[in-house]
Amino acid sequence: MGSGTAMAKKAPRKPSKPNPDQMTTRALKMRLEYADWLEQLARVNQTTLAGLFAQALFDFAEKKGFKKPPERT
Repeated sequence: MGSGTAMAKKAPRKPSKPNPDQMTTRALKMRLEYADWLEQLARVNQTTLAGLFAQALFDFAEKKGFKKPPERT
């Protein structure tokens, strides 16, 4: 089975500083009917789902007196 030689273990990587320009993705779980409603809402407002979420969250944060968000892209 084995040849008697041990494989060398890789040294653990040092965590790097986070890149402020690094992008991330989040998934939302929802019923198909709700997803269809969101897509219709975005289409009626001539935007994308990402744009719709960004605008809705911006408006919500502003209404709550929360700080302005950083640039999204």
